[in-house]
Amino acid sequence: MESLRANGVEPLDFDICVVKSAIHYRAAWSQVSDHLLTVDMPNITSFDERKVPYKNVKRPIFPLDSADVIRSLG
Repeated sequence: MESLRANGVEPLDFDICVVKSAIHYRAAWSQVSDHLLTVDMPNITSFDERKVPYKNVKRPIFPLDSADVIRSLG
């Protein structure tokens, strides 16, 4: 939020603010907003590890495989 203020923008003057950030935005914005919406866009990173095309990973492994699958192999 301070980076906006440093450039003359007061984020609290707006009803909606869109922030491109992975995680660190939560600390500042959760103090001034009751609603935070995380959107998983196609990019080099994803919030859903299952979408990443891992090629050299011994399977099964959490979180790529569900706990049920891992338990079944017991």
